[in-house]
Formats: sequence, C-alpha cells, structure tokens
Amino acid sequence: MQLGGIARARGVRLLKLGDIDSTNEEARRLIETGEQGPLWIVAARQTRGRGRLGRDWISPAGNLYASFVFSDFPETRVAPELLK
Repeated sequence: MQLGGIARARGVRLLKLGDIDSTNEEARRLIETGEQGPLWIVAARQTRGRGRLGRDWISPAGNLYASFVFSDFPETRVAPELLK
C-alpha cells in the first residue's frame, strides 16, 4: 500500500503496521505525543478494534483497517464533509 501522488504532494504521511490493537488507539497515542498529521495509519490486522457504540470489531487480516489523523480544518462541523 502506498499513498497517491496528490496525498504525498500535500504532505500526507503513511504509517503501515502489521498487527495493532486498534488504529484509532494508535492515532490517540500519537496525538497525545504531539502528532498533528496529516497521517494515515493502516494495519494488516487489529486485535482490539471497535465498531459503533463500542462494540467489538472483528478485524482479520486481508481487509483495510485505517485511521486518519489531521488537525487542519477550521470547524468541527465540516468534519462530515471529509467522507464524501
């Protein structure tokens, strides 16, 4: 897996991991140490992923498990627009 040219040109970085507890938890840990992104965190497998409402998320190898860290948008109300 690699970033596309547009993402690289905009300074987006990629952290590729094998097994991890959760890409969201890794993002949280990195943010707590000062990470501001933009950074994609991807893993081959999650051992403690979570779904909606905190439900366990089965995360076997062979799928995409990813979180995106960024801090460069003006208002939280625009966050849903990033998923279009």
